[in-house]
Amino acid sequence: MAVNVYNGWAYVNLTNNTYTVYDADLKTYMGVIYPNECFGKINMIIETSADEIIFRKGNGSLEYGFIPFASKVPNAFWTPFAGYKSNGKTLEKLESERKGYRHKVNRGPLRYYVGAKQAGTLPVGTEIIITNTCGAEHPYRIELLEYKNSSGIWIKANASDTSQTAWIDYLTLGSYPDDRSIY
Repeated sequence: MAVNVYNGWAYVNLTNNTYTVYDADLKTYMGVIYPNECFGKINMIIETSADEIIFRKGNGSLEYGFIPFASKVPNAFWTPFAGYKSNGKTLEKLESERKGYRHKVNRGPLRYYVGAKQAGTLPVGTEIIITNTCGAEHPYRIELLEYKNSSGIWIKANASDTSQTAWIDYLTLGSYPDDRSIY
């Protein structure tokens, strides 16, 4: 039976607690999600007893894992990532603008994609507008709506192919407030 995977969401754990991530058997320990750490949730159309996520393990590798429903994580664990920016230590709430949220590239140059094809790179300091949607095939990427070019003009990120969505890596370089690729 094929499993249909749809776009997921980027989240940040705004609780003061850590939550254990397990392998698919829901018994084998894989790691934890720490306070203020970001991660992605995979939206699958299949009956399970856990939420599938993508997260960074302690060694820095990206891994898929599961948070059992029985863990009873509070709503603050599932806080949309795009609505908060990092100041390097903690997170600050943002207001929505331009159909998304304004952030800056913190580490880079950061690759961005239109569909699956790399479309360019964005240097450190580039202002961007993102949503909270993650890619189905690449859940470590988040939807990029616009970026501000060196002349200060907002550019539609998918201008080269408006039938495709533009994406930017948000989870590949770091997941904590002090090492994220996007502030």
